[in-house]
Amino acid sequence: MPLDDYEGTTFVSFTDISGFKEMMRDRKEAALALDAFYQAGYDILQNQTANDHRVEGLFVSDGGVLFIRAANAESPDALNALLRVIEDLSRRLLMAKVMLTTSVAYGQFSYRQRLEFPGIEKNPVYGYAYLDAYLDNSIGHPKIQPGQCSSGLPGASGATRSHGGRWAIGAQAR
Repeated sequence: MPLDDYEGTTFVSFTDISGFKEMMRDRKEAALALDAFYQAGYDILQNQTANDHRVEGLFVSDGGVLFIRAANAESPDALNALLRVIEDLSRRLLMAKVMLTTSVAYGQFSYRQRLEFPGIEKNPVYGYAYLDAYLDNSIGHPKIQPGQCSSGLPGASGATRSHGGRWAIGAQAR
């Protein structure tokens, strides 16, 4: 199901399968990890209860981008909704013996459907929140380490806000 366009300030998460490049040495292991990742992501996003803080996302290769589509996306409830999805996704993948690396950022985010026809789909994803979350993962400084996800309010349960709108969950903010 395609995502509707979005532009606004919101919480954004980038998550990917830890060690996926190494996993690709065993094609069966990599395929099972991707299947578990995509299936869990789809199930979790499709089975959310209706509320003001619906988490949406897209999954490409071994990564996923999750975000909140809400008028009041800056609220603690919005962050908690995103953290619940991240926690559920992480738990399901752990049951499949797959670890995730995840970062969460707050800021400007934009998603646009651009061009789609059989065989080709171009959907740009950009904005400072996406870049912050992606770069934190890419340079090896994820804001959520395995086992640290907590859906507590900002300032509680180890969630702190740093400069630039990034949230550190269970770890000190940069």
